[in-house]
Amino acid sequence: MPLHTAVFKDQIWGFLCNDIESCLTVATEARAAGSRSRFKGRLNFPAASMLLSAIDLAAGYYVGREAKTKEIGVFIAKDLGPHAPKLADEAIAKKWYEVFRHGLAHAVSPKAGTVSLDPHPEVFFFILSHSEKIPVLVVPTLFVVLKKALREYETELDTNSSLQAQFQRRHDELVKGDFKAMRAFMTLCRE
Repeated sequence: MPLHTAVFKDQIWGFLCNDIESCLTVATEARAAGSRSRFKGRLNFPAASMLLSAIDLAAGYYVGREAKTKEIGVFIAKDLGPHAPKLADEAIAKKWYEVFRHGLAHAVSPKAGTVSLDPHPEVFFFILSHSEKIPVLVVPTLFVVLKKALREYETELDTNSSLQAQFQRRHDELVKGDFKAMRAFMTLCRE
């Protein structure tokens, strides 16, 4: 089995998709139960963070190393843009990524706007609030769009040896980094 097939099977279609599906299930059950819900949160930020991390991962595999923000914007525009037209513009894609990914990863809140688990397929990018546009990341919609983009990327990997080589290079880099981190951690634990 080619490396990319195994990675997609386990990490993307297995772990990522199953975890996001779980978040969406919790959100649906919590919304239906209202104040009687046994869930205290709806997992919107963790779900959004996971999706944005998957974009990071895929963009890195695409460029063959850790992707920079500009390259992630290019990846978003190229791969998600056909399914989310407002993200087809590289400058908008890059800014959208910065607002949501950096905010969620470093401050547990988007730098601007909001994250929603309510399914609004017509709303992906902005919502109107008091006649003002507010950026919004709608998790269910991003999940659908990202799955389509990743399926297309996986199909492209099946036949493009250059992309396969870049995928292999980034995978090796990740494994090497994981091994170094594990060794440093184990050394620290023995002290």
